[in-house]
Amino acid sequence: MTKQVKTILSETKKTLSMAESNEDQSTMTINEEVEVVEWAPAVFHAIRKMDGITHEMIEESLDTDSNSKQLFKAKESAGKSGSFMFSSFDRRFLIKTMNTNEQKVLKAALPYYLNHCRNNKKSLIAKIYGIYTVKMEDISEVHILLMGNLFLNVKEKISEFDLKGSIINREVQMPFTMKDCLKDVNLIDISKEDKFLRFRRNDMRSICSQILKDITFFAGRRLLDYSLLLITEKNPDFVEEDDSMHRHYTFKSDGNNLPTLSYNAG
Repeated sequence: MTKQVKTILSETKKTLSMAESNEDQSTMTINEEVEVVEWAPAVFHAIRKMDGITHEMIEESLDTDSNSKQLFKAKESAGKSGSFMFSSFDRRFLIKTMNTNEQKVLKAALPYYLNHCRNNKKSLIAKIYGIYTVKMEDISEVHILLMGNLFLNVKEKISEFDLKGSIINREVQMPFTMKDCLKDVNLIDISKEDKFLRFRRNDMRSICSQILKDITFFAGRRLLDYSLLLITEKNPDFVEEDDSMHRHYTFKSDGNNLPTLSYNAG
């Protein structure tokens, strides 16, 4: 499995050296046994450009030698046909396999996804930087999704929640820790004991407004199976002062005009 993943990663990285084109796909034949197809190169070139992602950055992150530990840890999904997901060694990107149906749905949505990204600079939808198909002589073709890693700038994670806005089968049973990826019911129960989610009013409005725009995009493409990944981390610039009559909360801007989620560790 690890050798197969390493080959896929290596050949996908080679494809990035190809010039961008306006065609629906670019095909690179590595040798008689390996062929890599990059889908919608013009679309992803535009998305990467918006985020300042260069070919050199991706090539460096996908270096096979540097990713040896990540490749070794890549696990097959339970019962699935060899699917895997792992982060690059520098935590900049996620590499994930997908099945043919998932690839078709995503490819059909790409023009609308690009337009949504252009019109919503603060969209909470995960950034996708490439779709590739690796064809090798001895195995079935593999579809690869290259994504931005939401954990890249998380320095001290406190908790993580995968939220769907439902309570049906949305609970991680005990025993668990706050380091595990929890779900909706866990968040509801934990919030009853500890009011640890504290947003500034303007940030609340900004987040809710953007979520509504993102949901509208999904609805327009008839995409139903999605969730919101909520990550909390310790904010070293959070200060709470209690004068027995009022509580004052002081926040320091992160400089990126991003919604700020603060946690009182005291």
